Amino acid sequence: IARLHRVETFSVVGSPAFADTVRSYGVDVAVGERARSASVVAVGDAVEFRTADLDAAALAVDAGAAFYSTVGQRWFHGGMQKGITSSALIAAGIAWTTGVQPEVTGKPSRELGLALAARMGVAPEDVVVVGDALAEVELARAIGGTSCLVLTGGVNRATADALPAERRPDAVFEDIGGVLARTRAELGDV
Repeated sequence: IARLHRVETFSVVGSPAFADTVRSYGVDVAVGERARSASVVAVGDAVEFRTADLDAAALAVDAGAAFYSTVGQRWFHGGMQKGITSSALIAAGIAWTTGVQPEVTGKPSRELGLALAARMGVAPEDVVVVGDALAEVELARAIGGTSCLVLTGGVNRATADALPAERRPDAVFEDIGGVLARTRAELGDV
């Protein structure tokens, strides 16, 4: 996002750490009244947020600002518990208000998958995405990679088996130990 919008003004809704990360790319992050006229809105995870920040972001999007969210999934499955993804909730509120849908830059976006493949120095089709939610399966599909679903998070066996063929993971494992055992069987100790 920073490369696409290097000289533009950002309105950031999210945690202070998210705003700091956006700033670290050298972009101008507006605060207060100036955020209302930003040309880019970026939404990230937030434990708490202010109505004034939501208002500024919605006004900027309504006026034509580019609109990005780090997550497009409703739920996060951390460990064995399910929790709402605040960035998706915030972005949905802005989208509902403005009628503009955000571009998702995190899971399961193709851009994220391509960036990860480039960072690892491999072709996208050589990437194996392992995860416990359907977002990881979608991410693998978006880049032509291989998906491995682990049943310790947001998807159970019945749900995985009921998926249409085009949404089904390439492999399903009861837990991460199954992935490790399969990897060792295929590649030996790495």
